[in-house]
Amino acid sequence: MKNIFVLAVAALALAVFAVPAQAQQVTVPNVVGMPSDQAVKTLRAAGLKTSVTLEKTTTPTQGGKVSKQNPAAGQKAGKNSVVVLTAYLYVETVKVAVAPPVSKNPATPPPATSVPIPMVNNMPLDKAREIAKKSRYDLTVSSYKDTTNKAIDNYVVEQQFSVPKGSKAFSVAVARYKAPVPNVINMTIPQAKATLAQVGYEALATEALADAASNGKIVGQNWYVNPGTNKVGVIVGVFGSGKTVNGIPNVVGIQEAQAVETLKRAGFTAKATYADVSSPEFQGKVFSFAAETAGSKTVIISVGKTTLAPNFIGQTVSQISAWNTKSVNSGDPGRIRIAIQYREVSTPGHVDKILEQKPAPGAPIAKGSQILLTAGKAPPPPSKPMLVPDVFNLSRDEAWKKFDASGCSVETGIKETAWPEQDGKVIWMEVAPKSVCKKDVKVGIKVGKYTPGAIDVRVTPMPDEKRYFMTIKGGTPPFNIDLTYEAVPVAGKKLIEIVPLKGAPGAKVLTSDYRIIPHITTKAKMVITDAKGARHEYELSLKKDAQ
Repeated sequence: MKNIFVLAVAALALAVFAVPAQAQQVTVPNVVGMPSDQAVKTLRAAGLKTSVTLEKTTTPTQGGKVSKQNPAAGQKAGKNSVVVLTAYLYVETVKVAVAPPVSKNPATPPPATSVPIPMVNNMPLDKAREIAKKSRYDLTVSSYKDTTNKAIDNYVVEQQFSVPKGSKAFSVAVARYKAPVPNVINMTIPQAKATLAQVGYEALATEALADAASNGKIVGQNWYVNPGTNKVGVIVGVFGSGKTVNGIPNVVGIQEAQAVETLKRAGFTAKATYADVSSPEFQGKVFSFAAETAGSKTVIISVGKTTLAPNFIGQTVSQISAWNTKSVNSGDPGRIRIAIQYREVSTPGHVDKILEQKPAPGAPIAKGSQILLTAGKAPPPPSKPMLVPDVFNLSRDEAWKKFDASGCSVETGIKETAWPEQDGKVIWMEVAPKSVCKKDVKVGIKVGKYTPGAIDVRVTPMPDEKRYFMTIKGGTPPFNIDLTYEAVPVAGKKLIEIVPLKGAPGAKVLTSDYRIIPHITTKAKMVITDAKGARHEYELSLKKDAQ
Protein backbone atom coordinates (compact mmCIF):
# COMPACT_ATOMS: atom_id res chain seq x y z
CA MET A 1 0.00 0.00 0.00
CA LYS A 2 1.29 3.44 -0.93
CA ASN A 3 0.52 6.30 1.44
CA ILE A 4 1.54 9.93 0.94
CA PHE A 5 1.86 11.61 4.31
CA VAL A 6 3.07 15.01 5.46
CA LEU A 7 6.60 14.74 6.86
CA ALA A 8 8.11 16.59 9.79
CA VAL A 9 11.66 16.75 10.98
CA ALA A 10 12.30 15.86 14.57
CA ALA A 11 13.55 18.84 16.48
CA LEU A 12 15.16 18.25 19.80
CA ALA A 13 14.96 21.15 22.24
CA LEU A 14 16.93 20.65 25.41
CA ALA A 15 16.77 22.77 28.53
CA VAL A 16 19.45 25.41 28.76
CA PHE A 17 21.14 25.66 32.12
CA ALA A 18 23.34 28.42 33.40
CA VAL A 19 26.83 26.89 33.50
CA PRO A 20 29.63 28.56 35.38
CA ALA A 21 32.66 29.42 33.34
CA GLN A 22 35.16 26.55 33.21
CA ALA A 23 38.84 26.84 32.83
CA GLN A 24 38.84 23.93 30.43
CA GLN A 25 38.24 25.09 26.83
CA VAL A 26 37.22 22.96 23.86
CA THR A 27 37.18 23.68 20.15
CA VAL A 28 33.66 23.94 18.73
CA PRO A 29 33.26 21.41 15.90
CA ASN A 30 31.58 22.36 12.58
CA VAL A 31 28.05 20.88 12.49
CA VAL A 32 26.46 23.12 9.81
CA GLY A 33 24.83 20.93 7.18
CA MET A 34 24.51 17.93 9.49
CA PRO A 35 21.11 16.44 10.41
CA SER A 36 20.08 18.01 13.72
CA ASP A 37 20.21 14.76 15.73
CA GLN A 38 23.73 14.01 14.42
CA ALA A 39 24.82 17.58 15.22
CA VAL A 40 23.58 17.22 18.81
CA LYS A 41 25.52 13.96 19.22
CA THR A 42 28.69 15.52 17.74
CA LEU A 43 28.55 18.51 20.09
CA ARG A 44 27.84 16.29 23.13
CA ALA A 45 30.86 14.16 22.25
CA ALA A 46 32.94 17.35 22.28
CA GLY A 47 31.66 18.18 25.81
CA LEU A 48 29.19 20.84 24.73
CA LYS A 49 25.49 21.28 25.30
CA THR A 50 22.99 22.38 22.66
CA SER A 51 19.90 24.47 22.20
CA VAL A 52 17.99 24.06 18.93
CA THR A 53 15.75 26.63 17.24
CA LEU A 54 13.90 26.02 13.99
CA GLU A 55 13.31 27.93 10.76
CA LYS A 56 10.92 26.78 8.03
CA THR A 57 12.03 25.68 4.59
CA THR A 58 10.18 24.56 1.48
CA THR A 59 13.19 22.59 0.17
CA PRO A 60 12.81 18.90 1.11
CA THR A 61 16.59 18.22 1.07
CA GLN A 62 17.20 20.89 3.73
CA GLY A 63 14.68 19.44 6.16
CA GLY A 64 16.22 18.62 9.56
CA LYS A 65 19.69 19.95 8.74
CA VAL A 66 21.60 22.59 10.73
CA SER A 67 21.76 25.95 8.97
CA LYS A 68 23.62 28.01 11.61
CA GLN A 69 25.62 27.56 14.81
CA ASN A 70 26.81 29.92 17.56
CA PRO A 71 29.67 29.90 18.53
CA ALA A 72 31.00 29.28 15.03
CA ALA A 73 33.10 26.26 14.12
CA GLY A 74 36.73 26.45 15.28
CA GLN A 75 36.11 28.89 18.13
CA LYS A 76 36.98 28.06 21.72
CA ALA A 77 34.16 27.52 24.23
CA GLY A 78 34.00 26.44 27.83
CA LYS A 79 33.30 22.80 28.42
CA ASN A 80 29.57 22.15 29.07
CA SER A 81 28.70 25.55 27.57
CA VAL A 82 25.75 25.82 25.16
CA VAL A 83 26.01 25.94 21.38
CA VAL A 84 22.89 27.40 19.81
CA LEU A 85 21.86 25.60 16.63
CA THR A 86 19.36 26.68 14.01
CA ALA A 87 17.87 23.77 12.03
CA TYR A 88 15.58 23.72 9.03
CA LEU A 89 12.01 22.53 9.55
CA TYR A 90 10.54 21.23 6.33
CA VAL A 91 6.76 21.51 6.17
CA GLU A 92 5.07 19.90 3.20
CA THR A 93 1.51 20.99 2.36
CA VAL A 94 -0.30 18.55 0.11
CA LYS A 95 -3.14 20.23 -1.78
CA VAL A 96 -6.17 18.00 -2.17
CA ALA A 97 -7.88 18.18 -5.55
CA VAL A 98 -11.53 18.42 -4.58
CA ALA A 99 -14.08 17.26 -7.11
CA PRO A 100 -17.26 19.37 -7.47
CA PRO A 101 -19.61 18.21 -4.68
CA VAL A 102 -22.79 16.54 -5.83
CA SER A 103 -24.70 17.32 -2.67
CA LYS A 104 -24.21 21.06 -2.61
CA ASN A 105 -25.97 23.67 -4.61
CA PRO A 106 -24.32 27.06 -5.27
CA ALA A 107 -25.90 29.59 -3.01
CA THR A 108 -28.50 31.70 -4.71
CA PRO A 109 -27.47 35.35 -4.41
CA PRO A 110 -29.93 37.40 -2.34
CA PRO A 111 -32.18 39.65 -4.34
CA ALA A 112 -31.17 43.18 -4.58
CA THR A 113 -32.79 45.14 -2.10
CA SER A 114 -34.95 47.89 -3.50
CA VAL A 115 -36.11 50.97 -1.60
CA PRO A 116 -39.68 52.10 -2.40
CA ILE A 117 -40.31 55.60 -3.70
CA PRO A 118 -41.40 57.68 -0.69
CA MET A 119 -44.68 59.61 -0.74
CA VAL A 120 -43.88 63.34 -0.67
CA ASN A 121 -47.16 64.87 -1.91
CA ASN A 122 -48.36 67.93 0.06
CA MET A 123 -44.88 68.46 1.56
CA PRO A 124 -42.53 71.47 1.27
CA LEU A 125 -39.97 70.87 -1.47
CA ASP A 126 -36.99 70.97 0.96
CA LYS A 127 -38.55 68.32 3.20
CA ALA A 128 -39.46 66.22 0.16
CA ARG A 129 -35.82 66.33 -1.00
CA GLU A 130 -34.64 65.28 2.47
CA ILE A 131 -37.02 62.31 2.58
CA ALA A 132 -36.03 61.29 -0.96
CA LYS A 133 -32.35 61.42 0.00
CA LYS A 134 -32.92 59.18 3.04
CA SER A 135 -34.54 56.66 0.68
CA ARG A 136 -31.50 56.96 -1.63
CA TYR A 137 -33.41 58.73 -4.42
CA ASP A 138 -32.74 61.94 -6.32
CA LEU A 139 -35.74 64.27 -6.53
CA THR A 140 -36.15 66.46 -9.62
CA VAL A 141 -38.74 69.16 -10.31
CA SER A 142 -40.39 68.49 -13.67
CA SER A 143 -42.87 71.40 -13.63
CA TYR A 144 -44.39 74.20 -11.58
CA LYS A 145 -48.10 74.74 -10.97
CA ASP A 146 -49.29 78.33 -10.45
CA THR A 147 -51.35 78.98 -7.34
CA THR A 148 -52.71 82.03 -5.55
CA ASN A 149 -52.69 80.11 -2.28
CA LYS A 150 -49.54 81.33 -0.56
CA ALA A 151 -49.81 78.57 2.06
CA ILE A 152 -48.82 75.90 -0.48
CA ASP A 153 -46.09 77.89 -2.23
CA ASN A 154 -43.13 75.58 -3.03
CA TYR A 155 -45.12 72.49 -1.92
CA VAL A 156 -45.16 69.23 -3.90
CA VAL A 157 -48.59 68.87 -5.55
CA GLU A 158 -47.85 65.90 -7.86
CA GLN A 159 -45.21 63.19 -7.87
CA GLN A 160 -43.94 60.20 -9.82
CA PHE A 161 -44.48 56.80 -8.17
CA SER A 162 -42.74 54.48 -10.63
CA VAL A 163 -39.36 54.73 -12.33
CA PRO A 164 -37.50 52.49 -14.83
CA LYS A 165 -35.63 49.56 -13.34
CA GLY A 166 -32.30 50.66 -11.94
CA SER A 167 -33.22 54.36 -11.86
CA LYS A 168 -32.76 56.23 -8.59
CA ALA A 169 -34.58 59.46 -9.44
CA PHE A 170 -38.23 60.49 -9.51
CA SER A 171 -39.87 63.77 -10.48
CA VAL A 172 -42.42 66.05 -8.83
CA ALA A 173 -44.53 69.07 -9.71
CA VAL A 174 -44.29 72.03 -7.32
CA ALA A 175 -46.81 74.77 -6.56
CA ARG A 176 -45.57 78.26 -7.39
CA TYR A 177 -47.25 81.15 -5.69
CA LYS A 178 -48.56 84.00 -7.77
CA ALA A 179 -49.86 87.09 -6.01
CA PRO A 180 -53.61 87.68 -6.05
CA VAL A 181 -54.78 89.96 -8.82
CA PRO A 182 -55.27 93.46 -7.34
CA ASN A 183 -58.57 95.29 -7.75
CA VAL A 184 -58.22 97.88 -10.52
CA ILE A 185 -61.94 98.65 -10.97
CA ASN A 186 -62.60 102.41 -11.59
CA MET A 187 -58.91 103.04 -12.29
CA THR A 188 -57.78 104.54 -15.56
CA ILE A 189 -55.94 102.16 -17.85
CA PRO A 190 -52.49 103.71 -16.98
CA GLN A 191 -53.26 103.41 -13.28
CA ALA A 192 -54.44 99.84 -13.74
CA LYS A 193 -51.27 98.88 -15.68
CA ALA A 194 -49.04 100.40 -13.00
CA THR A 195 -50.93 98.66 -10.20
CA LEU A 196 -50.75 95.29 -11.96
CA ALA A 197 -47.06 95.76 -12.75
CA GLN A 198 -46.29 96.12 -9.03
CA VAL A 199 -47.14 92.40 -8.57
CA GLY A 200 -45.59 91.31 -11.88
CA TYR A 201 -48.68 91.30 -14.09
CA GLU A 202 -49.66 92.96 -17.37
CA ALA A 203 -53.07 94.31 -18.35
CA LEU A 204 -54.82 92.69 -21.31
CA ALA A 205 -57.49 95.30 -22.13
CA THR A 206 -60.79 94.92 -23.98
CA GLU A 207 -63.58 97.45 -24.28
CA ALA A 208 -67.23 97.44 -23.19
CA LEU A 209 -70.13 99.88 -23.19
CA ALA A 210 -70.26 102.21 -20.17
CA ASP A 211 -71.79 105.44 -19.06
CA ALA A 212 -70.06 108.77 -19.26
CA ALA A 213 -68.74 108.55 -15.68
CA SER A 214 -66.97 105.25 -16.46
CA ASN A 215 -65.54 106.27 -19.80
CA GLY A 216 -61.84 105.32 -19.95
CA LYS A 217 -61.95 103.53 -16.63
CA ILE A 218 -61.76 99.86 -15.76
CA VAL A 219 -65.32 98.61 -15.48
CA GLY A 220 -64.49 94.89 -15.22
CA GLN A 221 -61.50 92.62 -14.71
CA ASN A 222 -60.42 89.00 -14.32
CA TRP A 223 -59.44 87.90 -10.85
CA TYR A 224 -57.06 85.20 -12.16
CA VAL A 225 -53.99 85.42 -14.33
CA ASN A 226 -54.55 83.97 -17.80
CA PRO A 227 -53.14 80.40 -17.77
CA GLY A 228 -49.53 80.17 -18.89
CA THR A 229 -49.04 83.96 -18.93
CA ASN A 230 -48.67 86.93 -16.59
CA LYS A 231 -51.56 88.80 -18.19
CA VAL A 232 -54.77 89.87 -16.47
CA GLY A 233 -57.84 90.68 -18.53
CA VAL A 234 -59.43 94.07 -17.83
CA ILE A 235 -62.43 95.76 -19.43
CA VAL A 236 -62.20 99.46 -20.23
CA GLY A 237 -65.47 101.39 -20.24
CA VAL A 238 -66.33 103.17 -23.46
CA PHE A 239 -69.15 105.77 -23.47
CA GLY A 240 -71.25 106.17 -26.60
CA SER A 241 -69.26 103.72 -28.68
CA GLY A 242 -72.42 101.98 -29.87
CA LYS A 243 -70.90 98.46 -29.53
CA THR A 244 -73.78 96.04 -29.29
CA VAL A 245 -74.70 92.47 -30.26
CA ASN A 246 -78.14 92.26 -31.81
CA GLY A 247 -78.88 95.63 -30.24
CA ILE A 248 -77.86 94.42 -26.75
CA PRO A 249 -74.72 95.82 -25.06
CA ASN A 250 -71.90 93.29 -25.05
CA VAL A 251 -71.53 92.24 -21.41
CA VAL A 252 -69.37 89.10 -21.90
CA GLY A 253 -66.44 88.96 -19.44
CA ILE A 254 -67.75 91.44 -16.89
CA GLN A 255 -69.02 90.81 -13.40
CA GLU A 256 -72.71 89.98 -12.91
CA ALA A 257 -73.57 93.22 -11.06
CA GLN A 258 -71.81 95.33 -13.64
CA ALA A 259 -73.57 93.51 -16.47
CA VAL A 260 -76.97 94.09 -14.83
CA GLU A 261 -76.17 97.81 -14.47
CA THR A 262 -74.87 98.14 -18.04
CA LEU A 263 -78.02 96.50 -19.46
CA LYS A 264 -80.25 98.64 -17.24
CA ARG A 265 -78.63 101.84 -18.55
CA ALA A 266 -79.30 100.62 -22.07
CA GLY A 267 -82.98 99.97 -21.26
CA PHE A 268 -82.82 96.21 -20.72
CA THR A 269 -83.73 93.98 -17.78
CA ALA A 270 -81.16 91.30 -16.89
CA LYS A 271 -82.20 87.80 -15.87
CA ALA A 272 -79.26 85.74 -14.57
CA THR A 273 -78.69 82.01 -14.87
CA TYR A 274 -75.70 80.15 -13.50
CA ALA A 275 -73.57 77.32 -14.85
CA ASP A 276 -70.32 75.61 -13.84
CA VAL A 277 -67.30 76.58 -15.91
CA SER A 278 -63.86 75.00 -15.87
CA SER A 279 -62.00 78.26 -16.46
CA PRO A 280 -61.57 80.67 -13.53
CA GLU A 281 -61.64 83.50 -16.09
CA PHE A 282 -65.46 83.43 -15.99
CA GLN A 283 -65.89 82.89 -12.26
CA GLY A 284 -68.78 85.27 -11.35
CA LYS A 285 -68.70 86.76 -14.84
CA VAL A 286 -70.97 86.68 -17.88
CA PHE A 287 -69.84 84.15 -20.47
CA SER A 288 -72.87 84.48 -22.78
CA PHE A 289 -76.07 86.50 -23.18
CA ALA A 290 -79.15 86.58 -25.41
CA ALA A 291 -82.63 88.18 -25.52
CA GLU A 292 -85.24 86.06 -23.77
CA THR A 293 -87.33 86.21 -26.96
CA ALA A 294 -86.84 87.99 -30.22
CA GLY A 295 -87.18 91.75 -29.63
CA SER A 296 -87.61 91.27 -25.86
CA LYS A 297 -86.14 93.79 -23.45
CA THR A 298 -85.33 90.95 -21.06
CA VAL A 299 -81.80 89.62 -21.51
CA ILE A 300 -80.71 86.23 -20.20
CA ILE A 301 -77.14 86.44 -18.95
CA SER A 302 -75.19 83.23 -18.16
CA VAL A 303 -72.85 83.69 -15.20
CA GLY A 304 -69.97 81.30 -14.59
CA LYS A 305 -69.61 79.40 -11.34
CA THR A 306 -66.35 77.51 -10.81
CA THR A 307 -66.06 74.36 -8.68
CA LEU A 308 -62.62 73.53 -7.22
CA ALA A 309 -61.46 69.93 -6.97
CA PRO A 310 -61.29 68.68 -3.35
CA ASN A 311 -57.98 67.30 -2.04
CA PHE A 312 -58.23 63.50 -1.76
CA ILE A 313 -54.46 62.77 -1.64
CA GLY A 314 -53.44 60.78 1.43
CA GLN A 315 -56.98 59.64 2.25
CA THR A 316 -57.87 55.94 2.35
CA VAL A 317 -60.07 54.22 -0.21
CA SER A 318 -62.71 53.62 2.48
CA GLN A 319 -62.80 57.36 3.27
CA ILE A 320 -63.29 58.13 -0.43
CA SER A 321 -66.08 55.57 -0.64
CA ALA A 322 -67.84 57.14 2.34
CA TRP A 323 -67.50 60.61 0.76
CA ASN A 324 -68.83 59.35 -2.57
CA THR A 325 -71.79 57.60 -0.91
CA LYS A 326 -72.72 60.82 0.87
CA SER A 327 -72.45 62.73 -2.41
CA VAL A 328 -74.70 60.22 -4.23
CA ASN A 329 -77.29 60.38 -1.45
CA SER A 330 -77.42 64.17 -1.77
CA GLY A 331 -79.47 63.76 -4.93
CA ASP A 332 -77.45 66.43 -6.79
CA PRO A 333 -77.42 65.34 -10.47
CA GLY A 334 -74.40 67.54 -11.10
CA ARG A 335 -72.27 66.02 -8.35
CA ILE A 336 -68.59 65.30 -8.89
CA ARG A 337 -68.01 61.73 -10.02
CA ILE A 338 -65.17 59.66 -8.54
CA ALA A 339 -63.16 56.97 -10.37
CA ILE A 340 -60.37 54.99 -8.68
CA GLN A 341 -57.52 53.14 -10.37
CA TYR A 342 -54.82 51.14 -8.59
CA ARG A 343 -51.06 50.95 -8.84
CA GLU A 344 -48.75 48.44 -7.15
CA VAL A 345 -46.59 49.93 -4.41
CA SER A 346 -43.78 48.43 -2.37
CA THR A 347 -44.35 50.55 0.75
CA PRO A 348 -47.01 49.01 3.05
CA GLY A 349 -48.09 52.47 4.25
CA HIS A 350 -49.12 53.40 0.69
CA VAL A 351 -51.56 50.49 0.28
CA ASP A 352 -55.19 51.69 -0.09
CA LYS A 353 -54.01 55.31 0.13
CA ILE A 354 -54.74 57.91 -2.57
CA LEU A 355 -51.39 58.76 -4.18
CA GLU A 356 -52.46 61.00 -7.06
CA GLN A 357 -55.54 62.71 -8.43
CA LYS A 358 -56.49 64.36 -11.71
CA PRO A 359 -57.47 67.17 -11.83
CA ALA A 360 -55.11 68.17 -9.00
CA PRO A 361 -56.46 69.47 -5.67
CA GLY A 362 -57.75 73.04 -5.99
CA ALA A 363 -57.99 72.91 -9.79
CA PRO A 364 -61.21 74.42 -11.24
CA ILE A 365 -63.57 71.76 -12.57
CA ALA A 366 -67.02 71.82 -14.07
CA LYS A 367 -69.81 70.46 -11.95
CA GLY A 368 -70.60 66.87 -12.86
CA SER A 369 -67.06 66.18 -14.14
CA GLN A 370 -64.95 63.23 -13.01
CA ILE A 371 -61.94 63.12 -10.71
CA LEU A 372 -59.59 60.19 -11.34
CA LEU A 373 -57.86 58.94 -8.20
CA THR A 374 -54.84 56.62 -8.09
CA ALA A 375 -54.61 54.38 -5.02
CA GLY A 376 -51.79 52.08 -3.96
CA LYS A 377 -52.22 48.32 -3.84
CA ALA A 378 -49.98 45.62 -2.46
CA PRO A 379 -48.01 43.58 -5.01
CA PRO A 380 -49.08 39.96 -5.41
CA PRO A 381 -47.34 37.54 -3.05
CA PRO A 382 -44.21 35.97 -4.56
CA SER A 383 -44.74 32.57 -6.05
CA LYS A 384 -43.27 29.66 -4.13
CA PRO A 385 -39.88 28.59 -5.50
CA MET A 386 -39.61 25.25 -7.24
CA LEU A 387 -37.50 22.85 -5.18
CA VAL A 388 -35.48 19.90 -6.42
CA PRO A 389 -37.12 16.69 -5.14
CA ASP A 390 -35.21 13.99 -3.28
CA VAL A 391 -35.01 11.06 -5.70
CA PHE A 392 -32.07 9.12 -4.23
CA ASN A 393 -32.62 5.33 -4.43
CA LEU A 394 -35.69 5.75 -6.67
CA SER A 395 -36.02 4.20 -10.09
CA ARG A 396 -35.64 6.39 -13.15
CA ASP A 397 -39.42 6.46 -13.80
CA GLU A 398 -40.21 7.27 -10.15
CA ALA A 399 -37.63 10.07 -10.20
CA TRP A 400 -39.13 11.56 -13.37
CA LYS A 401 -42.62 11.59 -11.83
CA LYS A 402 -41.30 13.48 -8.81
CA PHE A 403 -39.55 16.02 -11.03
CA ASP A 404 -42.74 16.50 -13.08
CA ALA A 405 -44.71 17.18 -9.89
CA SER A 406 -42.09 19.69 -8.66
CA GLY A 407 -41.97 21.70 -11.88
CA CYS A 408 -38.20 21.19 -12.23
CA SER A 409 -36.68 19.82 -15.43
CA VAL A 410 -34.41 16.77 -15.32
CA GLU A 411 -31.97 14.89 -17.50
CA THR A 412 -30.74 11.37 -16.78
CA GLY A 413 -27.35 9.74 -17.15
CA ILE A 414 -25.79 6.38 -16.23
CA LYS A 415 -23.16 5.77 -13.53
CA GLU A 416 -21.48 2.39 -13.09
CA THR A 417 -21.65 0.90 -9.61
CA ALA A 418 -20.19 -2.17 -7.98
CA TRP A 419 -23.18 -2.51 -5.63
CA PRO A 420 -25.95 -4.71 -7.01
CA GLU A 421 -28.61 -3.01 -4.83
CA GLN A 422 -27.91 0.30 -6.62
CA ASP A 423 -28.68 -1.15 -10.05
CA GLY A 424 -31.44 0.92 -11.72
CA LYS A 425 -31.64 3.38 -8.80
CA VAL A 426 -30.68 7.06 -8.66
CA ILE A 427 -27.26 7.20 -6.99
CA TRP A 428 -26.09 10.71 -7.99
CA MET A 429 -27.73 14.15 -8.16
CA GLU A 430 -26.16 17.26 -9.61
CA VAL A 431 -27.62 19.45 -6.86
CA ALA A 432 -28.85 18.66 -3.38
CA PRO A 433 -32.54 17.90 -2.76
CA LYS A 434 -34.66 20.93 -1.75
CA SER A 435 -32.37 23.29 -3.68
CA VAL A 436 -34.15 25.95 -5.74
CA CYS A 437 -34.35 25.08 -9.42
CA LYS A 438 -35.12 27.31 -12.37
CA LYS A 439 -37.73 26.49 -14.94
CA ASP A 440 -36.28 25.04 -18.17
CA VAL A 441 -32.87 24.49 -16.50
CA LYS A 442 -32.35 20.74 -16.31
CA VAL A 443 -31.09 19.05 -13.13
CA GLY A 444 -28.78 16.14 -13.82
CA ILE A 445 -29.26 12.79 -12.11
CA LYS A 446 -27.51 9.46 -12.70
CA VAL A 447 -28.96 5.98 -12.42
CA GLY A 448 -26.74 3.16 -11.21
CA LYS A 449 -25.68 0.38 -13.58
CA TYR A 450 -24.32 -2.66 -11.77
CA THR A 451 -20.89 -3.50 -13.20
CA PRO A 452 -18.73 -6.03 -11.30
CA GLY A 453 -15.51 -4.48 -12.65
CA ALA A 454 -16.37 -1.02 -11.34
CA ILE A 455 -14.78 0.25 -8.15
CA ASP A 456 -16.97 1.66 -5.38
CA VAL A 457 -15.94 2.67 -1.88
CA ARG A 458 -17.91 2.83 1.35
CA VAL A 459 -16.49 4.29 4.55
CA THR A 460 -18.33 3.76 7.83
CA PRO A 461 -17.39 5.57 11.08
CA MET A 462 -16.92 3.23 14.08
CA PRO A 463 -16.78 5.61 17.09
CA ASP A 464 -16.56 2.85 19.68
CA GLU A 465 -13.40 1.54 18.06
CA LYS A 466 -12.11 5.06 17.33
CA ARG A 467 -11.58 4.29 13.66
CA TYR A 468 -13.28 3.93 10.31
CA PHE A 469 -14.13 0.81 8.36
CA MET A 470 -13.59 0.97 4.57
CA THR A 471 -14.82 -1.52 2.00
CA ILE A 472 -13.70 -1.45 -1.63
CA LYS A 473 -16.35 -3.07 -3.78
CA GLY A 474 -15.64 -4.37 -7.27
CA GLY A 475 -12.41 -3.95 -9.16
CA THR A 476 -9.54 -6.40 -9.31
CA PRO A 477 -7.25 -6.75 -6.26
CA PRO A 478 -4.64 -5.98 -5.18
CA PHE A 479 -5.49 -2.30 -4.72
CA ASN A 480 -3.08 0.62 -4.57
CA ILE A 481 -4.27 3.46 -2.27
CA ASP A 482 -2.82 6.97 -2.47
CA LEU A 483 -3.91 9.25 0.38
CA THR A 484 -3.31 13.00 0.30
CA TYR A 485 -4.29 15.60 2.86
CA GLU A 486 -3.22 18.92 4.34
CA ALA A 487 -2.04 19.01 7.94
CA VAL A 488 0.64 20.31 10.29
CA PRO A 489 3.43 17.70 10.45
CA VAL A 490 4.29 15.83 13.62
CA ALA A 491 7.79 14.43 13.82
CA GLY A 492 8.02 10.68 13.63
CA LYS A 493 4.29 10.06 13.69
CA LYS A 494 1.83 8.91 11.08
CA LEU A 495 -1.20 11.16 11.13
CA ILE A 496 -3.50 8.75 9.28
CA GLU A 497 -3.05 4.99 9.03
CA ILE A 498 -4.74 2.61 6.60
CA VAL A 499 -4.40 -1.05 7.60
CA PRO A 500 -5.65 -3.97 5.47
CA LEU A 501 -7.93 -6.28 7.47
CA LYS A 502 -7.29 -9.99 7.70
CA GLY A 503 -9.55 -12.83 8.70
CA ALA A 504 -8.99 -15.46 11.36
CA PRO A 505 -5.76 -17.52 11.27
CA GLY A 506 -5.73 -19.63 8.14
CA ALA A 507 -8.55 -17.67 6.54
CA LYS A 508 -8.26 -15.97 3.21
CA VAL A 509 -7.06 -12.36 3.47
CA LEU A 510 -9.92 -9.89 2.97
CA THR A 511 -8.05 -7.75 0.44
CA SER A 512 -10.96 -5.30 -0.05
CA ASP A 513 -11.54 -4.36 3.61
CA TYR A 514 -9.42 -1.79 5.47
CA ARG A 515 -9.25 0.00 8.78
CA ILE A 516 -8.61 3.79 8.76
CA ILE A 517 -7.17 5.24 11.98
CA PRO A 518 -7.03 9.07 12.02
CA HIS A 519 -4.92 10.86 14.61
CA ILE A 520 -5.96 14.28 13.33
CA THR A 521 -9.16 15.91 12.11
CA THR A 522 -8.84 16.73 8.44
CA LYS A 523 -10.21 16.33 4.95
CA ALA A 524 -8.46 13.82 2.75
CA LYS A 525 -8.66 12.40 -0.73
CA MET A 526 -8.06 8.78 -1.70
CA VAL A 527 -7.20 7.63 -5.20
CA ILE A 528 -7.71 3.85 -5.50
CA THR A 529 -6.28 1.97 -8.45
CA ASP A 530 -6.85 -1.76 -8.98
CA ALA A 531 -4.65 -4.35 -10.69
CA LYS A 532 -6.21 -3.59 -14.10
CA GLY A 533 -5.77 0.15 -13.84
CA ALA A 534 -9.38 0.97 -12.94
CA ARG A 535 -9.35 4.21 -10.95
CA HIS A 536 -11.69 5.61 -8.29
CA GLU A 537 -11.49 8.83 -6.27
CA TYR A 538 -13.07 9.17 -2.85
CA GLU A 539 -13.13 12.14 -0.49
CA LEU A 540 -13.10 11.77 3.29
CA SER A 541 -13.90 14.06 6.19
CA LEU A 542 -12.00 12.41 9.02
CA LYS A 543 -12.36 13.20 12.71
CA LYS A 544 -9.60 12.53 15.17
CA ASP A 545 -9.98 9.10 16.75
CA ALA A 546 -13.38 8.83 15.00
CA GLN A 547 -14.98 10.86 17.77
